[in-house]
Amino acid sequence: MYRFSSLIILLLFLSAGCNRPEEDNKDIVARVGNEILTKSDLNTLLLENRITSKDSAMLIKTFVKNWIINQMLSQKAEKNLNEIDLNNIDNMVNEYRTTLFVQQYKQRYINQKLNTTVSDQDLIKFYHALNFDFHLKAPVVKAIMVTMPATTNKYYKIKKLLKGNLDKNYSEIEKLSTDNKFKINNFNQMWVNFEPLKNEFNISENYLKTKDLFSKKDSTNSTVSLLKILDFKLTGDTIPLQFVKDNLEKVILHKRKQDIIYKLEHNAYQDALENKDYFVAKPYIIKDEN
Repeated sequence: MYRFSSLIILLLFLSAGCNRPEEDNKDIVARVGNEILTKSDLNTLLLENRITSKDSAMLIKTFVKNWIINQMLSQKAEKNLNEIDLNNIDNMVNEYRTTLFVQQYKQRYINQKLNTTVSDQDLIKFYHALNFDFHLKAPVVKAIMVTMPATTNKYYKIKKLLKGNLDKNYSEIEKLSTDNKFKINNFNQMWVNFEPLKNEFNISENYLKTKDLFSKKDSTNSTVSLLKILDFKLTGDTIPLQFVKDNLEKVILHKRKQDIIYKLEHNAYQDALENKDYFVAKPYIIKDEN
C-alpha cells in the first residue's frame, strides 16, 4: 500500500514535465521535445518518498515511461485541441489556482484567529442552547457500589451509611472500606450504562425510580455487594452532556471557524466598498444587507 501511494505521488509529479533550460547531457534521463526529465528530479523524488535503491529500479522505469507518455499526450493535445478547448482549460486552471490561494489564505487566517479551547462553561451553555432532540436508547445511572466479604460484621454499618446522607457519610464509607479492604466503585460524578448493573443485580429499569439500595451475593456466596442508585435517566430521556461532549466540542469549533470565515469575507467585501476598488454593472449590483 505504501509503494502504491508513493507511485501515485511520483507519477503525478513526473506527468507535469520539467520545463527548464538545457541541462548537462549526463544528467538527462529523458527528453520529449523541449521537456527534460533529469537524474536530480528522480533522486529528489526517491528521497522525499523514502524509496530505497532496491525498490527504485522498476519504479524508475515505470516513472520514466509514464512521463514520456504524458508529455507526448500533452503535446498532441495542444496540437489537436481547438482554441475554445484550450481557453476552457486555461480558465479551469486559473479558477483552481484562485481557489487554492483562497483556501490556503482562509486556513492560515483560521489558524491565527481560532480559539481552540472549549471550556466546560462553553459546553454547558451550548448544550442547553441547542435544546436538541437526542434521547437515550438505554437507561444510565450514577451510583456507588461497595463489595465486601459476606462474613464481615461491617455489612449493616455500610448499608446504613449508604441509605443515609451520602454527602456526609461517604468519607466514613471510604475509611471503613480502606481499613477492611472492601472494594468501592464510585461513579456518582459520571453516568454509566445501567445494563451491566441490571444484569448483575437482577433489577428492572422500573425500580430505578425508587433510588433504592440493592444487594447481591456472588456465585460462591463469598462476597456481597451493595449498590446505591444516586441518579438515573430512563430510556427516551434527553441524553446527558457527558455522552455528547466530544461531538459538541467539534460543533463549537466548527461554528467558530464559520464565524471567522464569515467575518473575513464580510470585511473583504466592505473593504472593496470603502476603497471603491471594484466595478459591478448596474443590473448586477448587490445591495449589502448589513
